[in-house]
Amino acid sequence: MNMNKLLCAVFAGTALAAVAVEFDLQNAEFARYHKAITGRDAPKGAIAFAIDPKVSKSGRDAYSIVSAGKGAAITGSNMRSVWYGLYDLLERRGGCHWFWDGDVVPKRDSIDLSNLDVHEEAHYEYRAIRYFAHRGLTRFQAEQWGLDDWKREIDWLLKRRLNTFMLRIGQDDVFQRAFPETCPYPDASKPQPGMYSGYNDRTLFWSLEFRGKLRQDLHRYAFERGLMAPEDFGTMSHWYSPTPDSYLAAKKPPFLPQSNSTHAEPHLRVWDIREGNWAEEYWKLTKTAIDAYDQGAPEPRLLHTIGLGERRCYKDRKANFDLKVKTLNQFLGMAKRDYPDAKLLIAGWDFYHTWKAEEVREYLKTLDKDRVILWDYEADYQSPRTDRIFTNWDVIGKFPYTYSIFLAYEKALDARANYPLIEKRQKLVQNDPFCKGYIFWPESSHTDTLLLRFFTANAWSSKPIPHGEVLDEFCASRYGANAEAMKAAWKAVLPASWLRDWGNNYSTAVLGIGGEVNTDVLGGLIGKWEKPVSAAKVAFEILQRVPWNDPLVQRDAIDIARMVLDRAIALHVW
Repeated sequence: MNMNKLLCAVFAGTALAAVAVEFDLQNAEFARYHKAITGRDAPKGAIAFAIDPKVSKSGRDAYSIVSAGKGAAITGSNMRSVWYGLYDLLERRGGCHWFWDGDVVPKRDSIDLSNLDVHEEAHYEYRAIRYFAHRGLTRFQAEQWGLDDWKREIDWLLKRRLNTFMLRIGQDDVFQRAFPETCPYPDASKPQPGMYSGYNDRTLFWSLEFRGKLRQDLHRYAFERGLMAPEDFGTMSHWYSPTPDSYLAAKKPPFLPQSNSTHAEPHLRVWDIREGNWAEEYWKLTKTAIDAYDQGAPEPRLLHTIGLGERRCYKDRKANFDLKVKTLNQFLGMAKRDYPDAKLLIAGWDFYHTWKAEEVREYLKTLDKDRVILWDYEADYQSPRTDRIFTNWDVIGKFPYTYSIFLAYEKALDARANYPLIEKRQKLVQNDPFCKGYIFWPESSHTDTLLLRFFTANAWSSKPIPHGEVLDEFCASRYGANAEAMKAAWKAVLPASWLRDWGNNYSTAVLGIGGEVNTDVLGGLIGKWEKPVSAAKVAFEILQRVPWNDPLVQRDAIDIARMVLDRAIALHVW
């Protein structure tokens, strides 16, 4: 039998349908790593791949790995789960370890495929990471990545058993595709029309034609491996996706009221969806994006909205709130009309910032639990306003939601996850059947390599994995002979790393926006920070003794040192 073309059982309702599925990609990947590990070609037909939904007991992603003759059989509940099984096998028996910045691939005489009897099943239905449009060095900023960068990233998602990724990484050519008679492609050799200076300058690194094709290609690569990518819908004009000059000139859209100066420029304003067909104009962008970029996406389709997000349309709070509810309902209705089988993800971002807890609770009661998921982004949020915390929204045990870790902003590219708080709140949701996902939003990508490991481990696991256990595994699998020294360095700095959470950049907290010393804040920090920052400085002595002959050690040594320096400078700036 040709092992590249196995017949896989696929259920459609109650009817059993046999379809031919090719596993050329998986076979080639196994052969590539087999060669890298052993120096020899893989035995022909060593691994048999199959898809069978019955391998999952819960309906979530699952796979089995069992020995079969001289080889092994990997069966996944879907295509992405087959990939999970392949990379798990290479880790268990090939000794490989997977990191965003490089694989750890050992040299061995052979890969033992005997006595395998493995079954793995995801605890959370959605295990998602979000890529955003803040700008920085290439490591941190997905807007600068080319197709090869994205292929490596998508491979890493599979290696760490994630199943969903979200792109909000700047402009694509959706306006040009949706309104070709109105919005021509701009001349890439000239400054992009309608761009502002500073923060709102969204001039692209590449042409819009390139951006559109890149989006198509990276989606195609991900979808053929079974990954999911939600498409945004709603009022899609914001600082990261401004309305083109040509559209404004030709269509002259009216705007919703604006009670403050944030995003008040015409390119960033929300069109007045209360009148005419302006909601349908927005909807054309979503439908065009789905048609252009999302061919081959796994079902069910995922659609994601921020509603009106951070907008302050009226000074009167109730009027502002009522408009936000109306807007959400309007677009949810359009999604139900055109994509009745889609899962609708409502971002919880705005709930933290402009809603009250009772408002969130009452609104969620009006939504369809079978179709709508509260897509939380800030479950690790710290605030004296307790109504801003998801635990007060009456979702636990009652309404579908996700648990999340957030890491901001673009100015603070350092290690600073508040593991004690994240772990404390995770215990509340771990066994809740209404908690549908575990997601991570680093506004700048790859800022905290340890946190990426913690997130991906806990997103799959049926029980919470404490950060100490993750650190042990992380160091043992990443640093080789330097594992113990690097673990000592990490342990020394972690208490200092979470002195500030994502909600504030250290320099901004101590130095005001204009650079003046904030003596009130500084006075409170000295007593709180002195001991952990002093203790963290031992990391410099440890790192001096670690050989820098490994790029993974180099990168993390620099990250650790930079984080400690940041705390020390902020503490002693006076």
